[in-house]
Parts: sequence; C-alpha cells; structure tokens
Amino acid sequence: MFFHRHWVIICAGFVCGAVLSKTQWITWALLPIISLILILFLIVSYQKKIRYVEGIGIFLFSLIIGALSYLLHPYPEEGDDFFLWLRQQPPNAYVEVEGYVTENTLFDPTDRQIQFVIHILKVKNGSRWEDIVGKALVSCKDAQYPIFTHTRVHLFGKTSLYLSAVNESLSDYETYLRSHRIYTKIFTYAPQIKIIHTYTLSPFFHLSRLQQYFYERIIQYTPTSIKDMTRAIWLGDRSGLDYKEKQNFVLTGTIHILAISGLHVGLVFWFTRALMRTIFKTQRRWADVPALLLCILYALISGAHGSSLRAVLMLIVYELYLWNRKNEDILTALCITVTLLFIFNTDLIWDMGTQMSILAVASILLFNEPLLKLLRIFPWTIRNYLSVAISGQVLLLPLLVITNLQINTLSPIYNLLVIPLITLYLMTSICGLALIFVPLIPALFFYISGVFLILIQSLCKWGGSFSYTIFPISHPSPLAIFLYFVVCIFLYHWLITQKRKAFFMFIAGCMILIFFWTGVPFYRETTVYILDVGHGDAILITTAEKENILVDGGTKRMGERIVVPFLFAKGIRRLDYVVATHADEDHIGGIFNAMDKLQVRHFIYGEGFADTELGNEMIKKAIFKNINLIKAKDGLQIKLTKNFLNILYAGRPYYYETNENSLVLKFVNNHFSVLLTGDFPAKLTEKELFSTDCYATIIKIPHHGLKNSLNQELLEKSQPKIAVVSVNEFQHNRGVRNEVKDLLHQYQIPLWRTDYYGGITIQFNGDKINIYGARQKKGYFLRK
Repeated sequence: MFFHRHWVIICAGFVCGAVLSKTQWITWALLPIISLILILFLIVSYQKKIRYVEGIGIFLFSLIIGALSYLLHPYPEEGDDFFLWLRQQPPNAYVEVEGYVTENTLFDPTDRQIQFVIHILKVKNGSRWEDIVGKALVSCKDAQYPIFTHTRVHLFGKTSLYLSAVNESLSDYETYLRSHRIYTKIFTYAPQIKIIHTYTLSPFFHLSRLQQYFYERIIQYTPTSIKDMTRAIWLGDRSGLDYKEKQNFVLTGTIHILAISGLHVGLVFWFTRALMRTIFKTQRRWADVPALLLCILYALISGAHGSSLRAVLMLIVYELYLWNRKNEDILTALCITVTLLFIFNTDLIWDMGTQMSILAVASILLFNEPLLKLLRIFPWTIRNYLSVAISGQVLLLPLLVITNLQINTLSPIYNLLVIPLITLYLMTSICGLALIFVPLIPALFFYISGVFLILIQSLCKWGGSFSYTIFPISHPSPLAIFLYFVVCIFLYHWLITQKRKAFFMFIAGCMILIFFWTGVPFYRETTVYILDVGHGDAILITTAEKENILVDGGTKRMGERIVVPFLFAKGIRRLDYVVATHADEDHIGGIFNAMDKLQVRHFIYGEGFADTELGNEMIKKAIFKNINLIKAKDGLQIKLTKNFLNILYAGRPYYYETNENSLVLKFVNNHFSVLLTGDFPAKLTEKELFSTDCYATIIKIPHHGLKNSLNQELLEKSQPKIAVVSVNEFQHNRGVRNEVKDLLHQYQIPLWRTDYYGGITIQFNGDKINIYGARQKKGYFLRK
C-alpha cells in the first residue's frame, strides 16, 4: 500500500527512531547492533531476493538516523543545570540571572503583563557569578514596553520549580513546558529587569519587533471583544485567551483554527500570487517566488511554530514538484516536509500542535477522496466541506482524546460551519493587512472580519455548552493508540479496494481496539489516588470491584481542570460515594463540577457542614440531583464489596470552625488501610480520637502539613508506615512546616508530597503496596 513510496518509509523510520530513543528502547550501545543487523539483512536479502527488501532496508536506515538525531541532543533526564542547581536552594528562592530572550509574548499596554523565555548564561551565587546554563519562563508584571527576542537581559526574581499540577493520565502545562526544555519559572516585575543590549544583527530580533508592530496596527482597528482571538489566530499568541474560551473550541473540535496552519499560509500564498499576477502580469513561476517568500516571513513573524513551519515547507516542496513538472504526490510532499522539519528540530516531534497539524493533513490526504464517494448523496459544496471536516479528524482522534478526554459527535457539523467562516475572516483580514499603511480603509476590513469572528465565538460557545452530544472517553494506553492507527490502515485499505476481506479485517480490528481501549482484559487493582490539585485535597479510591469513592474535590478551578478530567481519564462515569470532609472551598469546590458531570449515588457529610454557606449550597445541589444524603456519625461503616470505609470522627455540634468538624475516615483493604484526615486539627486527637481505631498503614497529613497539623499523639495512635500530603509550597509559600518534617523524620516515616512528586498513586496488590508519583513516573521529581 505504502511500500512503493520511499519518503513515507523514511518519515516513518525517522520518527520511530527518535521515539524509541526517547523512551530508551534504543541507546548508544544498541545503535552498532542495529547497524550490524541492517548490513546483514541487506546482504542476506540481496542473495535471497526477499520481498519488500528495499522498503525494510530504507526503514532501518531511517530508524538509525532518527535515533542518532535524538541521542545527539537528548532531553536532560531530570532537568537542565539551572533546574538542578535551583533544586538545591530553598523553595521559592530569589535569584539574579543574566541571559538572552529566545521567545516572547506580545506586549499589550492595557494588560501590562508579558512572558518570555530566557536562556540563562550565568547566575549570581552569593557574591560571585557562576556559569550555570538553563532555560526559564519569566512572568513579568507592570511591564512598560515589550522585550524582544535575542535581547540580553539581567533580572532578579522569585523562582518556582512547580510549573503546574501533574497527574497521571492527564495533559498538563508542566509537561508541555518541559517538552520545550523549559524547567523553571521566574516571577518578577518590570523595574527588576535591565536590558543589557540587543542583538541587532540577529534576524529574529527584527522579526520579533515586526510581530509587535503588526499586532499594534491590527488591534488599532480591531473591536476590543475579539482582540485576544485576533492575536491568537493571526500571530499565534494564545496567552490572552482564558481557559473557558479555549475549552469551547476544544469541546467543539475546532481548536485547530487557533493554530497557524495550512489554511493561513495557503490564503497568504494565494492572495500574494494573485496580486503579483494582476500587477506584473508575470508567469506563474515568478509570481510564486515572492508569494513563497512572504509565507516564510509570515511563518517566522507568527512565532515559527511547528504547524506553520510544516505548512510553509510543504508548500515549498509541492511547488518544487510543479516546477519540475513531476506528478503531484501530496502525501510524499508531506513526508518530505515532516522529515526535513524533524531533522531541523527533533524537539518538534513531541510538540502536540505539530503532531496535530501533521496528522490532520495526512488524514485529509488519505480519507478525503474515499469519503467524497461515500457522501455523494449530498450537494457538491456540502459534500466537499463535510468530507474535509470528517476526514481531517480520523487520525486526530487519539490526540483529541488525550488532550480533552471527551468527544463531540457534532464536531464535523461545527467544522462544516466554522471552516467557511474562518476562511472569510482570514480573507477579509488579509485585505486589511495589505492596506495597513492606508488611513481608515483597513478599519473597514477588520470590522467586517470581526463579524465573522464573533459568529465563530458564539457558535463554539453554544456548542461547548450543549453537553448532550459530548461524551467522555477514557485515556488510551500506548497499545490502544497503536491499535487505533492499525485500524485506520485497515479502514483506508477497505475504502480504496472495497474488498470483503479488507472489510472483515477492519471490523475485527475495531473489536480488538474496543476491547483494549476500555481496559476489559486487564485486572483492576484497588487504588488510592492523591491528586495534585495544588493547595487543596482531592482523593479518589477505586476498588478492584469497580466501586468509586471521591473524598473532597479541590477548588472549583481544580475540579473543572483536574478532578473531573482525571475521572474521565480513568473511565469513571459514576461515583458510588462522594465524601465532603468539611466545608472549605479548597476541599469541596470541585465537587460541584463532579456532581454536574457524573452520576453520584451517595453524598456523605459531617456535623456543621449544612450550617455553612458553601455546605448548604452543596446539599441543595445534591438534593436537586437526586443524590442520597448520608450524615456521618462516629463509628459509621460503609460496606463495600470487599473493603470498608469507616468514619472515625464526624464532628461535634459545639465546634464552629470548619476544620474542627472535618471528617476523619479510614479506608480498609485486607491488611492495609489509609487514614484520611481532611483538615482535622491534631490538637483534638487526644480528646476526639481517644477510643477509635486509628491504626493505618498510610496517613494523609491533615491540613496540608501546615503549623499544628501533626503531633506525636496522632502519629502514635495511627502508627503509619508512610505519610502523604497534598500541598503546594511553590505558589503560596505554605508548604509542609519544618516541625512536621522533623516529627516524621523522628518516627522514620517517609513523606510523599504532591508538589514534589506529582499526583500520588497507591496500589494495593495482595500483600504488597506500590506507591509512586506522576512526576516520578516521568523520570524526575522537584525535590526529595
């Protein structure tokens, strides 16, 4: 099917080599062995005349090149030199650094906040400067002017190793930054930044200035309500968009319009070429040259993202095909483009935007024509748009699921409406940009284009809120993703050949895929997840018998962004029990979202909960959702199939502080148990937990390890072997206090922290416990 296309094989081999090297399946020690196998294979196959020998040889050779490209410039296993140095300093340390800017966001005078990436060259350690190299994301407030790329700066600020919450099976900002080799963050103010000098001979400095210039001209004529959208669509800067606005595009499957892609580059190329032909009456070839140059300039001005570079390179390769009068083979052009792009910058392989751009184009190239035949009952215009909308998402599905964990069945319809609107928007905007130096006239085009953008915003906002067509999907395993692409190959083979055998292979592949994606054949262990929700608590208990218990849900923001997506990632649609330990927002704010998105059978709360405003609101919500209410009492035992949830303390009517009425409960699994303490004050241990069985294998430290959260009495009553705590000292300076750490050290109890190790997973497997953190699973931790 693809064996006669050498560039397809080269591209596949190169990507496989880089991926296998990053996952350490291929190392420097294995490369000579693979090379020897290649040589022996070629010798034997030449004598035996093995089928597909040429394709296999090309694949193995490309695999070696791909492996070399990564091994010569690998990701630091834990972090760069600056990260490792900072890890030895006190948390939230203030540092003085010097380096040059490699990336920057646009400066908006009304916002006065900018972000830029600094390549650190030296760090002030005490009274002397040291050559410590690394990259950091700088967040600057009270900015008075933009800071351009390739500007050398000296700055002073507060550092953080904690870039975002990190949990198993969820996409997160920290992983995204680390994929771009950014391992730390620095918070500063404009007066603490000093520009040393600018690299005026660098083209990237002038491209950065040009980007800022065009942005200022564009917003001059753009309605305020769509200013951030305009910046995202035209210049690739999405820093101004809020989370809910981006989620509307994600939920409707139209997030691709916010990336600089082939649609943008193609329209710029078409407009410039048409203008050149009209003005100069030149031949096609010479009209294409300035159009291509302008596309290259636009891709660089818009930030040189992987998706825009892919589009420009593919356009150049395709035009070279036409100039040499060769047969148009767009799939080969795509593979040449991808190979060149990844050789130029192997890091782009791990960039989600680049991955989506490549897979979307490949998907359209493979499935658009067969789908056009299947949709022949529709009029040509509708058939064409619908075919592109559907085919463009076939290969994208796993990435869409990984990033959002939900799928919208009406996504092709939304794309059918949005793609023409975004095309009209871009075309009218190009006319405005072409006349940007002419007074008043650009404003007309930008306001007309603004109407199309407002329509897109409204459509996506409505589609994102229409929950009846949005279905959650569990996070796919690597095996499930591999099987999905195999099924896509079977589908393509059947659509092209229309053979019965190909159809049966496709159906069989679908059945196997569903089997593995849903996790049916895998044994499920009883597991406790201490989620990384910053300064708050959210604990999920899943049993081998598929019973699900949520104890607290973090803040409202964390419930929306982490807790509910995590439940979806684990394939959970129903919660048997939701427990609210007490009525603090950092513990129960996220439960509201869980009640909205999932089926909840029982809601457990304690004394004094209903007397608070937030607790009363939650109880009303539970009644509205027809959830069974259970008011906890001391000694209440919730019997599960093979496990127990025991309420040890349910609060007292004579306590008025929410923490004093925090539930204390124990999850019991065979020989092991976990003591969940909410924000229970340790000083009440002697009085309130005197007659209860507090013994537990693992204790969750109360009140995030803050002052007076743990004492000798609580440890002696519980006698834990392991302690865990949900905390975030990097953003709030409210980490585990020294007296708590000293007490645990005195009793030789290891402490697992969500801010250091990420979300913590505790698996019970017979007579063994397996515990690990999400960051640790990815090969690093922030501190010990």
